[in-house]
Amino acid sequence: MTWTEKRRPALLKGFALLGMVAGLCGSQDEDVTKMPPWMYDHNPDTGWPPDMGYWIGYRIDQSVYAQAKDKIAALRRMLHVTEFKAFLMASGYPDKVSACMPQTPVHAQ
Repeated sequence: MTWTEKRRPALLKGFALLGMVAGLCGSQDEDVTKMPPWMYDHNPDTGWPPDMGYWIGYRIDQSVYAQAKDKIAALRRMLHVTEFKAFLMASGYPDKVSACMPQTPVHAQ
């Protein structure tokens, strides 16, 4: 089990509580320039791996990809997302994601 998977519930709670979801969704109420330990935090004293926000983003994209029938279209959607709140809500994250790595690799046809 990876560092993140062991701490998944706390990370999800922290992600929501720190306003990251609101900030990504365009809320003007949050100052998203202050993101440690989620982004740009390379201080080993925190006990966190650096840039945990990338892990959350990966997990959101993983959820979108896993649900998609058309894997190529899912990748395009990820690369060209402009409506972040709709993308996050449609992803089903965190409820539709389990382990970080699929048991068998998924290859687009």
